[in-house]
Amino acid sequence: MKVVSFDVFDTVLTRKIGNPRSLHMILGKQVQGILTTPCSVEKFAYLRTAAESIAYEKMGQSTTLSDIYMELERSMGLTQYEREKIMKMERELEEKLIIPIPIAKCLVEKARKNRQQIVYVSDMYLDSDFIRAQHERFGLWRAGDKLFVSCEYGKSKSQGLFKEIVRILNIKASDIKHYGNDEFHDYKAAKVAGLKRTLLNNGNLNRYERILEAFSSTTQGLASIMAGVSRQARISVPASSKKQELIRDVAASVAAPLLVSYVLWVLQYAKINQLRRLYFLARDGHILLKIAAILIRKLNLSIELKYLYGSRQAWYLPSLEVLDEKELEVIFAPSSIMTIKDLFARFKITPKDITNHLKHIGFNRADWERKLTNDEYRSLRKLILEEKEIKQLILEHAKDCRKLLLGYLAQEGLYDATPYAIVDLGWRGGMQKALSRAANIRPVGLYYGIIAEKPLDEKYGTAKCYLFDNGTKQGFLNYADKDLNIMLETLCSADHGVSMGYEKKGSVIVPVLKENRNTEVVDWGLPLIQQTICQFSENMELDSDLVNPWVDMRQACSALIDNFWLKPGKIIAKAWGDFPFEEDQCSGKYHSLASSYGMGNIISAFNKVKLPQHLFCSWRGGSMAITPVPLQILLTMAVALGKRWRAMKLNIIQIIKRVLNFK
Repeated sequence: MKVVSFDVFDTVLTRKIGNPRSLHMILGKQVQGILTTPCSVEKFAYLRTAAESIAYEKMGQSTTLSDIYMELERSMGLTQYEREKIMKMERELEEKLIIPIPIAKCLVEKARKNRQQIVYVSDMYLDSDFIRAQHERFGLWRAGDKLFVSCEYGKSKSQGLFKEIVRILNIKASDIKHYGNDEFHDYKAAKVAGLKRTLLNNGNLNRYERILEAFSSTTQGLASIMAGVSRQARISVPASSKKQELIRDVAASVAAPLLVSYVLWVLQYAKINQLRRLYFLARDGHILLKIAAILIRKLNLSIELKYLYGSRQAWYLPSLEVLDEKELEVIFAPSSIMTIKDLFARFKITPKDITNHLKHIGFNRADWERKLTNDEYRSLRKLILEEKEIKQLILEHAKDCRKLLLGYLAQEGLYDATPYAIVDLGWRGGMQKALSRAANIRPVGLYYGIIAEKPLDEKYGTAKCYLFDNGTKQGFLNYADKDLNIMLETLCSADHGVSMGYEKKGSVIVPVLKENRNTEVVDWGLPLIQQTICQFSENMELDSDLVNPWVDMRQACSALIDNFWLKPGKIIAKAWGDFPFEEDQCSGKYHSLASSYGMGNIISAFNKVKLPQHLFCSWRGGSMAITPVPLQILLTMAVALGKRWRAMKLNIIQIIKRVLNFK
């Protein structure tokens, strides 16, 4: 092959925005101080896009940026100065947002080593001088390379530009191999012209990035920036296998936008309320802290960020001063894999400590590490409430743990005068209640969402939520019962084990971790997820001249959640479905996030009027996606029939009640 040609945009170069037209909205924000006649950002973006369409109708493929701005001058009534100034600003904005695509750069270098002629070709209104300068900027241009731009030849790739290249180079069409991202303009047009061709489409927006791009206008361009930055992270972070690619792509296109949007909201709250310190709670706060550290640097905010080790295991026990039904309900949180050993570990008690009491209610040594039934669970709860010796042992442990916890909190600055908030994913507010009771404080908690039916009691402090608060009925309440906690806890996994408590080492108090390395999750791919999310955060454009970093991204986040968590594709569900999810903090047992449904699940789907969970924490949408299609249909029918049957029963009951009342 004598010549290797490359399409330019989204093949060799791309932008830090999803769709090029979103650049018009960002530009519309920048020109507000220049226009003599007021024009909203949205109207400017519309008129700039319309001017391009009109220019192409008149000039065809010969259309240049100058032609477009002549049309914009007419439609907006611009002065010559305004026209030239704004056109210059557009070129500068293009240059600021353009980035290279790594895989294409590798192909260019490979072709150079093979002593092949490099040709770049683009359907574009920007001139060759500008495009060449971008190639030079990223080391993609050398003397002897050639560039063909449609506006300078009056022909697009599908309308004869490839044939023009063959004529000018004076070679056979079959001596050219073309790489491009567009199936029609690059692949099919090159085929018609007789060129060898390869589709190189990793620069195209993926499913989730297209969703983000759809919210560009309602987020003042921020969603489009996130779509472009997602693509940038996705194409720049290496992956070693197809499965790793899928893990990385979801990290870039789902996890990163969801978490960065949340952290931006947290930082906005801190800024407005003049908070000087944020505590990110282990372990969900592990990646959130990394994101925040990057964003406060980019936003030039002066906020101290700290990682606070804690967990239900480390905080619930110290919060106990009495032990009754109400207190036990919290610490006795259900689990589908609970054993006697796991259960009493929550109280810092081993089965050996209470062997005789366990024997008295029928539990022998062989029963200590097997899964408990619901009846056995209730009998153990009754044992704790009624046996004074066990009660006293638990409260003594609680007192000792409380002393260490208070020392740790004081060491970390929770009792100084610095205004602060704690940051966590949320769910039921139990951690904040435990912290408040144990430490006698009323903190501000900033959460992704709260699923508790009642708002947090003021005596425990203040809870503010990003996506939804089921207790106050605010936000996107449709996620209160969609297992969103499982999804976000998966995306926010940490590389260390759960905090079991605290111990004193010399003059400092340190957390006691169940394990220093969260081996199952790390080996599955956590470093790749975190690397990708951090790369996304580093690439984010947060310059206030370009975007409003505080704009509401919740609608876009909601759409991402729907498409990834509730309606995933089979390929994505398979890749993420074997994530090792740790259901109970003490057990050290993991299970796959998703597994295929069977025929036995149909009756459960009918009775519960929704897809069943295999375990207490599992991914229904992912399980459905990897289930054979015929069984998917039967499960869907079972849920629908269950709803109808339930509605019929309610109607029958109402009719019977009316008849009885009439009599």
